Amino acid sequence: MRTSTILISGASIAGPALAYWLNAQGWKTTVVERFEGLRDDGQNIDV
Repeated sequence: MRTSTILISGASIAGPALAYWLNAQGWKTTVVERFEGLRDDGQNIDV
């Protein structure tokens, strides 16, 4: 059986949540984030 893979851009709230649920359904996920560190206040970065 072939495993589907997906790249998720953004490690705020939605990215890891999406990865969690896709992994539960058998997807292989990779989450990437542009900002090099964690933000204490949880805000997004402007691109």
